[in-house]
Amino acid sequence: MHDLLRAYAADLASEVDSLEARRAALSRAFEYYLNVAARAMDVLFPDEHDLRPQAPDWAGSAPRFDDQAAAAAWLETERPNLMAVAAHAADNGWPGHVFRLSALLWRFLDSRAYRDDALALNTHALIAARDLGPKHEARAESHLGTVYNQLRRYSEALRHLRRALALAHSAHDHETQSNALCNIGVTHELLGNYQEALEHLNQAVALARDTGGTVPECRAENQLGRLYLRLRRYDDALPHFERALVCARQAAHRTLESRIQTNIATAYIAIGRHVEADEHLRRAVVLARETGSRESSIRAAAQRGILYAVTGRHDDASHYLDRALTLAAGLGDKALEADVLNSFGEAAQHAATADLAVDYHRQSLDLATMIGDRHQQARAHDGLARAFRVLGRSSDSARHDQQALGLFAALGIPRDE
Repeated sequence: MHDLLRAYAADLASEVDSLEARRAALSRAFEYYLNVAARAMDVLFPDEHDLRPQAPDWAGSAPRFDDQAAAAAWLETERPNLMAVAAHAADNGWPGHVFRLSALLWRFLDSRAYRDDALALNTHALIAARDLGPKHEARAESHLGTVYNQLRRYSEALRHLRRALALAHSAHDHETQSNALCNIGVTHELLGNYQEALEHLNQAVALARDTGGTVPECRAENQLGRLYLRLRRYDDALPHFERALVCARQAAHRTLESRIQTNIATAYIAIGRHVEADEHLRRAVVLARETGSRESSIRAAAQRGILYAVTGRHDDASHYLDRALTLAAGLGDKALEADVLNSFGEAAQHAATADLAVDYHRQSLDLATMIGDRHQQARAHDGLARAFRVLGRSSDSARHDQQALGLFAALGIPRDE
């Protein structure tokens, strides 16, 4: 509607209709959006049906979704309205509607990296959850902490996640406890505090196993494997990925399976099992496409680029890494972009183009320094040292070599000779 028409309609409604009639009409509108959003999410992400709240019944006419494309199109088109519903419901006394909407839309906003919408929606949900009890508040705190992690605002992430952990403990909500422990571990991993990350992730795995939480166990096992990847302890990483893969398949959770398949491939590339790595990446790509997960698509494309680089298919490597870099830049995730830039630099060195490697590693170093990602800084310095050595610039190589050694030592990562 035109702004003036909308304002006139609102004024007229307040003059003609009673407060009770207006609230009843808005309640019906909110229930409509909850119902249709739930059905769209069931088509788009059927693997998480049991993890989402039940939507209210709706007897009136509503869209029907014959396939994932139709469901995704409705969610994309209605996204501004869904955010407006959440804001209005939060400000005007519908806390239950806000909380359910945030829980319904979590995976959609996450998979498409709508971080600003996720931040706004989960902030509304946290305010609403304070009227609903500690279990709801714990889940809202956990979701908000995860969004801050994705935005690389780590101190805020830890504050919300620790609050989620305490609330979940008091409410005996084991699933949220496990998820909060897992995400605290992820935050410490991103900060380069690997011992703290290991402790929290091991606690998350143990709690999920003890309480029978298949999806929380899957997430925690996968993140523990990713941490061992960072530490270059590939033999330790693979058993965690294998257990995570079993859990993901038991839960029919295709989004998680896609990420796990890519992580297994990453480990296989590192230890030279290239044929198996390619098989896992092909499966990861199919799953990422089916679920519409942008982050999963980027990581799978980047690892295909690395696989092709180490096996001498340099044109294919450049194609997939360029695609991953374009998608990562569009996502606005600086840590992921720094990761892909370092991968591009390493691929350039395999292709014997050290000057290009310098350019990519420098870009990665700038981004990683800006966001405080010490792991990507270490990779960038290491790549620059190697590239400058090839170019005969020994003083530059030595300078970056010392920076890399210091960072790897601080992180507890063994450096390749």
